[in-house]
Amino acid sequence: MHTHFTPADIIRLERDVRALRRENPSLAHMRAFDLIAQREGWPNWALLKKNSIPPGPSECLKLVVEPFEPGDRGVFFVKLVIESPKLLAQMKQSDLSFELPAPPPRWVIRQFLKRSDPYLDRAPLAPRGRFVNGKFLCIVSANGVAPADVELEVAAQLQLVSAQIREAAIDALEALWHSSTPGLVRLFFSRPGNGIREIDERAYSSLAAARQAQLPVEYEPIGIPTKDGWWTYQAPFGWQPPAK
Repeated sequence: MHTHFTPADIIRLERDVRALRRENPSLAHMRAFDLIAQREGWPNWALLKKNSIPPGPSECLKLVVEPFEPGDRGVFFVKLVIESPKLLAQMKQSDLSFELPAPPPRWVIRQFLKRSDPYLDRAPLAPRGRFVNGKFLCIVSANGVAPADVELEVAAQLQLVSAQIREAAIDALEALWHSSTPGLVRLFFSRPGNGIREIDERAYSSLAAARQAQLPVEYEPIGIPTKDGWWTYQAPFGWQPPAK
């Protein structure tokens, strides 16, 4: 039974490799990687990496926010760029769009091009953004704000507006990405973080493998989503099937 590691898992395992080498300075670099892989049930690091989960949308969607030139203060150019070849290949087979979030009061999301804009679909009730060749472009701007208050308004809201657009796009990309990786079962758990417990996940080849997974003692299993609903972990009883 093998665990398929996420990009975040790989980063943590690489930290373990560095810690192992600090404890054993004479240990060869690749030998340290292989020992960590063997600890996790893989023969060597190369196989662990080969069978790891590729970066998902949240790791592959780049957000760029810049002042729009030429433009007034409070007007910004927002660009989302998909940097995953896998996602780009999938998007060639589908017209991916996402519902734009409602901006905060006194902010608007508007088209990048003056005439026919392929990136925005101005449906009356639910405006949508659309990716074209792996990119989405739009303009966000403070609207109806007194000139003396523009800088304060931008400081308070620009990051929120751009983050909401990115999160809406990630939701659509997640659905597309997961549709291309059938067979992998995701186990969600909590683990110690920086002063709080953080939610994380690992992927397994089957539901049985996920339920039987041996997590570190400081990790607490939470649930496993399936097409029939969530399996939930309830100590001390163990895994409970989806409610019918």
